[in-house]
Amino acid sequence: MVRYTLRRLFWAVVVLFGVSLITFALTYFMPGDPARRIAGIGASAATVASIRHQLGLDQPFWVQYSRYVGGVLHGNFGYSYVQGVPVLPAIWSRFPVTAELAIGGVIVELLVGLPTGIIAAYRRGSIADRIATVFALLGLSAPPFWLGLVLLYYLAFKMGWFPIGGYGSPFIGYLILPAFTLGIGGAAVYTRTFRSTILDVLDQPYIRMARAKGLSESVVLLRHVIPNAITPIVTQIGIDLGYFLGGVFIIEAVFGLPGIGQQAINAITQLDIPIIMGTVLFAALLIVISNIVVDLSFALIDPRVRYR
Repeated sequence: MVRYTLRRLFWAVVVLFGVSLITFALTYFMPGDPARRIAGIGASAATVASIRHQLGLDQPFWVQYSRYVGGVLHGNFGYSYVQGVPVLPAIWSRFPVTAELAIGGVIVELLVGLPTGIIAAYRRGSIADRIATVFALLGLSAPPFWLGLVLLYYLAFKMGWFPIGGYGSPFIGYLILPAFTLGIGGAAVYTRTFRSTILDVLDQPYIRMARAKGLSESVVLLRHVIPNAITPIVTQIGIDLGYFLGGVFIIEAVFGLPGIGQQAINAITQLDIPIIMGTVLFAALLIVISNIVVDLSFALIDPRVRYR
């Protein structure tokens, strides 16, 4: 277990290094000049060159990258070109909104996807199963930005049940529609996955033995079916939560939520390279950590799992 954890941590460092290199290369070769944007359209060439020199943008690629990596290793992610503040505090200030949205999205996935998958599996071939199949198809097919705009128009603008975007107090009212939009696609995936795994478990001999002993179907479901069918769902939760926490760009943009994703979109349009780099590394770190935690949790969920 310890060796496996150390090996995963080693590869996590390798992944983060690769992400930083690729992202830095993309920002380095992207069109546009951050120094020109900072100086303004009417600035002279000398002013632009002076800003470029102060920011180190006139150095070769490998010099800039090595300097950036050295700063990250010492906890310095640089300063925002636009806001003029350190990158990490800028990201942390937006993180609570993104975290609330991410948790809400996962809750929607679980509350909608798991019961639907159980009903579809236990009513295989019935109308309920077909409805669940159609729901899964629609949930996977509906683009999040389209679904978000439809919900905003009908439920917020027409009906007035929810705020029309933005963020305020109480925050629950502002997060219901974004969380539903974010989680409905994952709920469709959970429905299909949980249905398939439950059907596999129901065909196992120990399920027939449990029923032969006279156990009620609810006891069989809670004690034998769900614990043996939940592993793929746990994996997907870890992946989704890490991805959501990294900043859900489309959802935050559609609903005007001041989260990490919205900040990243603004940074891209303004060529704020330190914010772009910091956001990508922050998201990659969360995804890597969530995957490691999920892998290690398998040993607690399923005693049959052993890491060598």
